[in-house]
Amino acid sequence: MDEDDVLDLLRGVEDPDLGDDIVSLNLVNDLTVEDGTARVSLALGAPYSPNETGIADRVREVLSDAGLEADLSAEVDTGLSAAEQVLPNVENIIAVASGKGGVGKSTVAVNIAAGLSRMGARVGLFDADIYGPNVPRMVDAEEVPQATADETIIPPEQFGMKLMSMAFLVGEDDPVIWRGPMIHKILTQLWEDVDWGHLDYMVVDLPPGTGDTQLTLLQSVPIAGSVISTAPTAAATTPSSARAAASASPTNTGCRFSALSRSTPRCGRAGTKAGPSCWTRTARRAGRSAT
Repeated sequence: MDEDDVLDLLRGVEDPDLGDDIVSLNLVNDLTVEDGTARVSLALGAPYSPNETGIADRVREVLSDAGLEADLSAEVDTGLSAAEQVLPNVENIIAVASGKGGVGKSTVAVNIAAGLSRMGARVGLFDADIYGPNVPRMVDAEEVPQATADETIIPPEQFGMKLMSMAFLVGEDDPVIWRGPMIHKILTQLWEDVDWGHLDYMVVDLPPGTGDTQLTLLQSVPIAGSVISTAPTAAATTPSSARAAASASPTNTGCRFSALSRSTPRCGRAGTKAGPSCWTRTARRAGRSAT
């Protein structure tokens, strides 16, 4: 049995998220067959993902049924050389964006990071919302970053997550009034000077909308996936919401309803007047599915 035969076998393994086989989806990086062993490199890079674990198990099963021993490895090509990678020890970066403020974006970012941490993943949470950083308050983080002799920043940890936020670096009541070049400088410093260690996931809480901050971050590191947070109101589903989703990641963008209902002072009852159509409209503008 040669490599072409094994590829035919792997066409029977489907990615449940993308709805096609792993060969057609180019999830097979490399394949060699030697002495009854099939060495397969898969483009899987989401640790603790049940579906990716299932794909690997299915590959082993298919190869075993064909009388082959499976030697699997996983690697996602970022398109960057080792020298070009800003965060070489971070496996996946997830951007959380929104078209406007007040739609629960930071809440979504914190819950994604905390959920991954509870599953056993090594997680970092970067609060890049420099104008309204509130992640430390949301996770009740009292410890502040420490600096080493070589001026490397050691991020504090809370609930198993490594944290970094502008809230640690400015006074609680101090206004943040910065021009574009200053924003670029401080964010670049936080990327490069923080000792994040080895992380399976870094969740980045972006500022609302699109601007210098978002462009600086998204052009500095490869984004594995992104989430756009919105609410079922016309004001929250403007074209900027769609642009936020599209700019955060060319692919793997999901739309997340942060609040499905609203109650009014007049009747005191929750309602969904805007309805899911607003969410669907935002997803369509971004060329994504509303899932």
